[in-house]
Amino acid sequence: MSDNPYQAPTSAVSDDHVNETRMSVVGLVMRFAVIYLALLIAAGAVVTMIGAKTSTSVNFGVLMAAVLGVCNWFASKNRRSFIAGEKLRAVLGMWVVDVFFQLLFLLVFGAPLGGRMGPGVILFSLGFVSLMHAGVIYFFTGMAVKAHEKKAASPVKTEPAENTKNK
Repeated sequence: MSDNPYQAPTSAVSDDHVNETRMSVVGLVMRFAVIYLALLIAAGAVVTMIGAKTSTSVNFGVLMAAVLGVCNWFASKNRRSFIAGEKLRAVLGMWVVDVFFQLLFLLVFGAPLGGRMGPGVILFSLGFVSLMHAGVIYFFTGMAVKAHEKKAASPVKTEPAENTKNK
């Protein structure tokens, strides 16, 4: 038996799933990028349609949903949680994607801010938000790991026996 608490016991993995594709950390980060961008665009459209002035809480909700979604997808696809340095690589990869999208949206939609705020203020804001997002990504990746561990530790549910009362 493996000493790794995140590794599924070999007896729990059947031979039917040997040829099944697994998800790498790179695959997780790529899926995160696509899902996060799609959710940001959809949420931005909704916030614009309802006329809200700020979308900070919506952006955090989108980030949390994307992180939890891809981490759960990774765990179900691989039948295990992160091992060794995978969690750190996943968190850093998702954070790099997040910072890239922040810069992209700042360049596209933040051009009018350049006249009202200096570049130092904009860079400080970007750095501050990036650090907060790093914390959110790390925390919710950990939550997904804990949820998977709890699910993996729960006893296997069996189907109820047929109703033999009427026989």
